[in-house]
Amino acid sequence: MGTVTNPLILVRSIAHNLSKLQKTKDSILRQLNKAKITGDEDYWYALSANLVSFYTGCESIFKLVANNIDYHLPKGSDWHIQLLEQISTENSLRPEVISLNTCRILNPYRGFRHLFMNNYAIDLDAEKLESLGDSISIVYDSVNKDILFFIDIYLEQSQAIDNSLEAEEYD
Repeated sequence: MGTVTNPLILVRSIAHNLSKLQKTKDSILRQLNKAKITGDEDYWYALSANLVSFYTGCESIFKLVANNIDYHLPKGSDWHIQLLEQISTENSLRPEVISLNTCRILNPYRGFRHLFMNNYAIDLDAEKLESLGDSISIVYDSVNKDILFFIDIYLEQSQAIDNSLEAEEYD
């Protein structure tokens, strides 16, 4: 994932990912409903895959910000945790991307992603899946609200910098 120098291109990419997150959230709700009604393990597995996809989509947005604004993507075995911490913290280049509360309610999805990637699907806990699925609308709304707020501030800051640079050119 290369860096993007134009703020509008970065924002379009983030918005595109937000759109995919909404579709994934909707799919999670459909799969959860089918799994609850039928008890069919294939629906539980589909739900699991969509929960992982949801978190991976969030992480894609976070990586865009980390690469293109912070110019730092964490490394090491706990880079997923470090990335969440980085994104939920304001720095000299940008405001926080997500609030600490959003980070807190999103963290179980990060943990589930790790569990899913390192275990057999048949070993997944239906109660845990149901809990994550039941919370997805709240988590999505919080992530979406925070990221849209971040975008507004980021674009304002970018415009202010552009205006400042233009003013310097004419001095």
